[in-house]
Amino acid sequence: MPAQKSFRIKQKLAKAKKQNRPLPQWIRLRTDNTIRYNAKRRHWRRTKLNF
Repeated sequence: MPAQKSFRIKQKLAKAKKQNRPLPQWIRLRTDNTIRYNAKRRHWRRTKLNF
């Protein structure tokens, strides 16, 4: 990843960073624990974003 990124790439990286977090606990309570974890969680080394 170059130090000088285009604004578009930077926006995509920021969105990916925001999405990559665990489920809030109150959602587990609200859904009666039917949703237990974030299935779209991504690890920086295992799964790449491909852009």
